[in-house]
Amino acid sequence: MNDFNHFIGKHVDIEVSGKNYYKGTLIDAGLDIIVVYDHSTLSFLYIPIEKPIESDSASISFRKALANAKGQFV
Repeated sequence: MNDFNHFIGKHVDIEVSGKNYYKGTLIDAGLDIIVVYDHSTLSFLYIPIEKPIESDSASISFRKALANAKGQFV
């Protein structure tokens, strides 16, 4: 279990480096990535996070998301 699981399905306000702010619903959280649905743009935001690597093969990760998107126009 990671630090973000209790926010899944809830509205979140996120600040990332460079003072960029995002609002939306947290859809999923993995070892090194969180997925937020932005209602204003009707799009999904895949936000990488820096955390110590844990071994949980069942959750999503930034690497898995990139591997799935390879060869697709996203």
